[in-house]
Amino acid sequence: MSLIKAAPRFGAFGAQTVRHLRVTGCTAQVSYSKTIVPTAVENAILNTSTHPLRARVHEGIAARPKDILHWTVWTQPSIKSLPKTVLRSKLQARWETAFRTALLRNGYATNGYDLTVTPVRPVLKGILEIKIARAQGMTATNEELVGQCSNVITTLER
Repeated sequence: MSLIKAAPRFGAFGAQTVRHLRVTGCTAQVSYSKTIVPTAVENAILNTSTHPLRARVHEGIAARPKDILHWTVWTQPSIKSLPKTVLRSKLQARWETAFRTALLRNGYATNGYDLTVTPVRPVLKGILEIKIARAQGMTATNEELVGQCSNVITTLER
């Protein structure tokens, strides 16, 4: 019997994952990758060989269009601050609405296409993951959240 742990399985996507992105003026943890790679939740599913959703997640990632921005808000790290699911869902909806509003104010569609030029073309591409810990943004106004999300977008534009 070997005491060495087996290396994690990453499938056809290699060992690529989203990486932490430093955003000044934003309280959420932001992770981003310019290429289509699994998010943290999808990576956990893909690394478990017996997970029932593994094939579905793998096919979903492979079928994603590569020229648009795929973004998600994840509130699971706030489980200690907000033990009720309904509160985490409300927090997630607030951040999603704020990010959608920030995209539109900066001239982008929700998939990262630039709406200020014709014909419309993709500018923001890849995977963006916004993780909310310690119920950040629950008591903030919508304008404060939109401002933080605008900071994320300006960081992505660089």
